[in-house]
Amino acid sequence: MTHDPLCPTQTTNGETMSIPNALPTLSAGVHRPDEGKACVMEYVSLLAGEEWSDTPACTYRPLAKAAQVVNDSLSDPDRHLLVPLIGRLFGTTLPVDDRLFALRVARTVEHLSPDSKACNDVTERYLTGDATRDELRSAAADAAYAVDDEAAYAARYAARYAAYAHAADATRYAAYAARYAARYAAAADRYQVAWLSSVIDIYDKLSGRTEHRDVSQQELTELALAVQR
Repeated sequence: MTHDPLCPTQTTNGETMSIPNALPTLSAGVHRPDEGKACVMEYVSLLAGEEWSDTPACTYRPLAKAAQVVNDSLSDPDRHLLVPLIGRLFGTTLPVDDRLFALRVARTVEHLSPDSKACNDVTERYLTGDATRDELRSAAADAAYAVDDEAAYAARYAARYAAYAHAADATRYAAYAARYAARYAAAADRYQVAWLSSVIDIYDKLSGRTEHRDVSQQELTELALAVQR
């Protein structure tokens, strides 16, 4: 789906949001643009006027990966709780330190595994120059061994990838850290939406973003009705 220049738009805080001619149903999984369904990130691409995608350019990739996981982990009756976050995911294009973002996200779930906290502590010290690369490598290896508890496993791998973000391809590993943190750990405490909101808070703090677009379900409905008249 490409942006239609004839489609009405609304600009708030410098961000232009396209008003869709019809609203797809918020749903789990990946969808075609003509399917009548969309995950939360496909909704963001639609409102941004971008090509249909679950990783739109207007959203910081690690945030998009976390949102995808939370979207799919929620039940159908609860998925609408993501609607207020759509505007906060939209326009997250200011630069951030990927390494620091990965660590902060891994910290949100480290309570699920003492070994993940130990790894995060070493990564924190590495950031400030108080730990060596060998110590970082060893901590990442210690966090990687398998455990039966899925939430602890996810926390371990979030920490591991936060450490890897200091080695190479920081954005990629930050996305992995966010995805693993969301995958089981958020679901384990049944606070997925609040967790995702806290991760967006981390992005806002690191990027210095102070404004975002608030989008309510009522507003989305009103926008769709307005262009159908």
